Amino acid sequence: MKYAVNEVGVSAMHSAANSIQTSLEAIMDLTSRIRSSANDYGGCIGPHEASLEEALGQIEESVKTALDPANSVAEKLNEVAEAYEEIIGNDGIAVENTTADVSSSRAAAAQGTGGIFGKLFGSSNRENTVSEPSFAGFETGKLDNGTNVIKGEHYQQYIEDYYSSEKSTFIRSDGIVVETISPSNIEGIHLDDRDINDPSVFWGMHNSSKDFFEETASHIPEVQSAINNGRTIDDLRNDPVLGTCTSIYFDPQKIPRVEKNDGYYTFDGDGRHRIIAAREYGYNIPVRIVGKRIRQKDSLE
Repeated sequence: MKYAVNEVGVSAMHSAANSIQTSLEAIMDLTSRIRSSANDYGGCIGPHEASLEEALGQIEESVKTALDPANSVAEKLNEVAEAYEEIIGNDGIAVENTTADVSSSRAAAAQGTGGIFGKLFGSSNRENTVSEPSFAGFETGKLDNGTNVIKGEHYQQYIEDYYSSEKSTFIRSDGIVVETISPSNIEGIHLDDRDINDPSVFWGMHNSSKDFFEETASHIPEVQSAINNGRTIDDLRNDPVLGTCTSIYFDPQKIPRVEKNDGYYTFDGDGRHRIIAAREYGYNIPVRIVGKRIRQKDSLE
C-alpha cells in the first residue's frame, strides 16, 4: 500500500508547524528590538518617530491577532503528522514493505518530497529541500552515494527506477539507433560538488568555456533545417558557421549516448556540456540509443 504522506512528509509537517510558531515569535522579537533601538536614538529620528511607533504597534497587534489561528494550524499539522506516524508504524509497511514501496519511499527522500505535504512544505531533515542547489538554472538532486544529478522532467520516475535496478533488464541496441528528443527528458546527468560550487570548472573541462558551448548550441535549429532541406552531415561538417555544431550534435558517431527507459532516457556517456547547453535554449537534439531497459512489473500490480 502507498500513502500520500510517508516518513519524509511527516517530518515536513512537523517542520512546518514549528516554522509557523517560531516565525511569529521572530517577528515579535524583531519588533521589540527595533522599538528599543528607536528609544535609544529617539532624538535622532526626528518627525518620523511617531510614524515608526505607530507602524511597530500595528505589527504587534497584527501578530497578536494571528497568534491564536496560527497556533491552531500548527497544532493541527502536528496532530495529522502524529496520526500518520501511527499508521506508518502500525500498518506493517515498515516491516513488510514491497520492493516498490521501499523504492518509492527512498525516491521521495532523495528528491526531498514525501508526498503532497513534502511538496508543500519541504522537509527539515534533507540537505537540499528548502533551497535545492541548481546548475545552469536547473534543479539538482543528490543520490544516496553522494552523486549530484540534474533533474529532468521525469526525475521522480528515474529515482524510483534507480533504486530498484535489480528489477530491470538491459537490452543493447543493434547497430546505430538515433532519436531526436528533448534534453529535459534525459536523467542521470551527473555533477561533482565542485561543478555546482564553481561552474567555471565544469565548463572549462575540455579547454573550452560556457560561451563556446552556448554559441555552438545556438546553431542547432539551423543545422536541423539544413538537414531537412537535403544537406548531408559531411557537407555541413565543413561549413564555416555550422561545422562545429554539426560535428558534436548531429554526427551519429559523436552525439550523446543514452539508455531508453519507459518515458524518459538515462545519460550513458560523453556529452554533458552539450546536453545542458541545448536544454538552456530549449532545443531538441539527436541522441544515440545504446539500448533499452525493460522493467519487470511488480507481482502486486
